[in-house]
Amino acid sequence: MHHLRRHRLRFLSLRTSHRQRYKRMRHRLRLMVSRLQPIRMRPDPPNRVARLQYMSGSVSIQPQGTGDWAAGVINRPLTSSDNVWTDKDSRAELNVGSGLIRMSSESSLTLTSVSDNTTQLELHQGTLSLRVHNLAPGETYEIDTPNTAFTVQTAGEYRVDVDSNGNTSEVTVRRGEGQASNNGSSVAINAGQQAHFGGW
Repeated sequence: MHHLRRHRLRFLSLRTSHRQRYKRMRHRLRLMVSRLQPIRMRPDPPNRVARLQYMSGSVSIQPQGTGDWAAGVINRPLTSSDNVWTDKDSRAELNVGSGLIRMSSESSLTLTSVSDNTTQLELHQGTLSLRVHNLAPGETYEIDTPNTAFTVQTAGEYRVDVDSNGNTSEVTVRRGEGQASNNGSSVAINAGQQAHFGGW
């Protein structure tokens, strides 16, 4: 009898220990699932980034959220809020989507927003040329200056100039068409036209 009782007690203790282990495993699994769920719910990062595909002279990059400038490197990915500066007698070319961005000497540019459907640039000074090979439905290319915001409406070639003080801007449409706006008013700029904007 004592022998059977010992076996029964051992069996009960084994069942109790297995239950405790099972409960601990279930608790750990719940914690893992609760930690994984927010990660799955986060929006996917944009598939599209800009890349520095050509540079001549001194080109500097300031990544978003940092105060330090670094020398440009070919094929370096660039994304929202990154800054690009071309020094005197320097050039840079950036590729984003079907767009090719050329920066001339002493030009300051911020990539305000780079996402799957939007490329928004801010030219603080200097010259920027934009060639859009194909403008997909719902896709936006916008160039902001201290005086205007220019939105590309068709594939084409565009140029924006901003003086070193940021007081005046010129938008030239070589091919294609776009719209410039400021303070609620807008003007269409078609192929072969140029618009001048002062400090409003």
